Amino acid sequence: MKTTSILERLIKSGSPDVIGDCLSIGVIYSDETAASKAMEFHWRVLRQFGPECPVRHAWWDMASLDETEGFESSLSQAAAVDILFVAITSPGELSLAFKTWLARVLATSLTRNRAMVVLLGTTDENPAWPVMVDGFLREQARLAGTDYFVHSYVFTPAAKAGFPEAVYSLPRRDVGTSGVERWGINQ
Repeated sequence: MKTTSILERLIKSGSPDVIGDCLSIGVIYSDETAASKAMEFHWRVLRQFGPECPVRHAWWDMASLDETEGFESSLSQAAAVDILFVAITSPGELSLAFKTWLARVLATSLTRNRAMVVLLGTTDENPAWPVMVDGFLREQARLAGTDYFVHSYVFTPAAKAGFPEAVYSLPRRDVGTSGVERWGINQ
């Protein structure tokens, strides 16, 4: 599936909750490669909505869910997002901490109309892995009444880029500001 078709469907399926005064995006990622892919999609969404839609965003590393503090602190933030990106590239089992976290986030959603965008990166080593993970995540979204979008891609370990430091310095476009908002790499 093309990236643009996911965004088009996401935007078309939007409701006043998503396209209203504010957009809230949450991203949970499994590793550096997943975070890089999520960053690409994140910026595409920001460009689609533009400066007239203030955006709040939060990023979580799946490894932090193994710690009680990281798990608990991310729950309330994640329950309030309009779009939840789940970016995974590590073939293997999803951790119990992540499965529990996702179930709790979706069950306690504070947003009536939410979308989950899943980015599944894999090598050719285990072609069945994305199908199994997609099945689990799709079912969780269905049970919660959450719109579900998936994008699968193949990466080679040699193509793994370093973790984008920009994740830690994403600009904040706060709700309630007036005038033209200026932010980004050139500001």
